[in-house]
Amino acid sequence: MGAYDDIVFARARQEFDRLRSGEDPFALFVLTTATHPHDGYPSPGCDTGGFENPMLASAHCSDGQAVEFVRWLQEHAPDDLLIVVASDHLQVAGKASQLLKRKAKRDNLFLVLGRDIEPQVIERTATTLDVAPTVASLLGLGITEMGLGRSLLLPAPTLAEQYGLARFNSMIPGWRTGLDPQAGMASR
Repeated sequence: MGAYDDIVFARARQEFDRLRSGEDPFALFVLTTATHPHDGYPSPGCDTGGFENPMLASAHCSDGQAVEFVRWLQEHAPDDLLIVVASDHLQVAGKASQLLKRKAKRDNLFLVLGRDIEPQVIERTATTLDVAPTVASLLGLGITEMGLGRSLLLPAPTLAEQYGLARFNSMIPGWRTGLDPQAGMASR
């Protein structure tokens, strides 16, 4: 599957220190895997919160490690640091699937922390495609659209708002021109 999250966060701290010692702007992306199916993959010795369900135990463990990493970043950060915490998909089939199906509405997480960012909740119909242009807007890059994504900070509708989420999702396969559907790779 990959490295346990405690190892990933330790390496991310090292890489952050290396990058911030330079003079160039940088971005650091950290992907965790502890909450992936079927049972989750909590780091050995991690606090699993006493949950009997292995996926919930993994989530508790991973949440604690992520919070600890974000706090570390905030303590060691330059003034212009932008921290983005986001999920790339909802929980898929695994040991917690039946518990999650009980909840009527589930959303992906998209949380941004920075010294000049006012706390707010933006509730809009959006997709993970809208994350990149929103982050670009926060970085002051003057980008409000990126591919199928739209900045959530502007009043312009996202494509999910414009077409409705179900219709937008059904349109995406039609835009996959030039891709081999079997391999998910560009066709020759």
